[in-house]
Amino acid sequence: MEIYTAESAVLRALKRGRREGAVPELWLALAKLATHRGAERIELAGRQALCATSAGDDLRIQLGALKRFTKLEPVNQVALRRQIAAHLISENRYAL
Repeated sequence: MEIYTAESAVLRALKRGRREGAVPELWLALAKLATHRGAERIELAGRQALCATSAGDDLRIQLGALKRFTKLEPVNQVALRRQIAAHLISENRYAL
């Protein structure tokens, strides 16, 4: 579900960009936030699944592999949310 949400956000931003000539900053912020939050949820679910099925050295090795595969660039989610909120407040409606 997380991958679907992230992909949908990115495709919507690209579609908007094709229509307007360039992807608006708001749509980039929405896509970046959805993608990053989805990746965080996927990593948490993987960690929980590994903890439920492994123990000891095997768990440590598998958690290391999970960390390598889900490495994320840090994103300032607070700033992204504020940017999105500022747009919605300026429009005085839920206008995306």
